[in-house]
Amino acid sequence: MADASLNEEDDETLLIRIALEQDKDALSALIGRYGPRLKGFLTKRYGDTLREPEIAEVLNRTFFNLWRFADRYKPEKGTFRGWLVRIAQNAALSIIRNEDRHQAKELEYDPSYDPTDHCEGDAPECGSKDKKRVDLLNDIIDNHLEGLEQAIAKADRAEGQSANAERLATIHNTSKNVIWSTRSQLKIKLRKMVLERESQDARQKGKK
Repeated sequence: MADASLNEEDDETLLIRIALEQDKDALSALIGRYGPRLKGFLTKRYGDTLREPEIAEVLNRTFFNLWRFADRYKPEKGTFRGWLVRIAQNAALSIIRNEDRHQAKELEYDPSYDPTDHCEGDAPECGSKDKKRVDLLNDIIDNHLEGLEQAIAKADRAEGQSANAERLATIHNTSKNVIWSTRSQLKIKLRKMVLERESQDARQKGKK
């Protein structure tokens, strides 16, 4: 059983214990602290793409990588919580893209390897106009789509490209052809909805 006093330690202290002493109780404390919240984040972000056992696998990979690469955390680059989320996002994308689950074995001994590399959260910030359109598109996906359309849009958004049709078909009990057809129609629908919303916003600004 983990030492209850570890619950009073801050994140970075626990991480140092893991990096320097391989303290399993420190790892257990961080799992207890962040496991439920991380599962909620993953379910909300990737629930339309990953099944429940896969989300559990993402959590396992996340904390396993935390254990193996605790010494790679750099406070000057952001909070521990943000670092952990980026590791989880990479683990999720690795499963979605069917990447080799043992790939990190070769990288474990590379001192320059960062388990958050290639995470979608590391993408350069887009311009303000593009950001507004992305925010608008996200609002439409989250609040104005339903059913399979919303599931496909969320899955594509999570992956940063067209999500695997076979995976989506299995999760949503349909066929790949239905996924392809729905996605094709959805792209047209989303473009129309974005342009209509931008036009409405422009008219409202013109009235002020």
